Amino acid sequence: GEPIPTGVFTPYGNALVMMSKLKDERVAARSDTLVAGKGVYSIASKDDTGAAVMVWNYQSTGNQAHAVTVDMKNLPETLRGVKVRQRTFRIDATTSNYWADPEHANLQQVAETLVKPGEQHSLSVELTANALWLVLLEPAE
Repeated sequence: GEPIPTGVFTPYGNALVMMSKLKDERVAARSDTLVAGKGVYSIASKDDTGAAVMVWNYQSTGNQAHAVTVDMKNLPETLRGVKVRQRTFRIDATTSNYWADPEHANLQQVAETLVKPGEQHSLSVELTANALWLVLLEPAE
């Protein structure tokens, strides 16, 4: 096939971009859906600019999807009781995927909303096989 144009990412490159959006301090994260190394994994982080959670559904060649509730607890004080911008990014078989859509290959933000979390905040995501999601919570301007 033709070479990938400069400045356009494959899903692997988008995963690296997604990881670069994580915050500076890693915090505990756990998943209760892992079986024999397959299932949902997570990384959580925070700093003075907000909080971030990255989740992914590793299935290798399998096709098991997971409906996931991301529970963020002990949010930083700067995010509690104020308007917070929640942005979500996704990489899957059709989104942020050069092989499916070269015109929209780079990391795609799939949602943005204002939320007002307390000490904790939850949201639900549908993780298809080998999909990755990033949730960013940052103070609204």
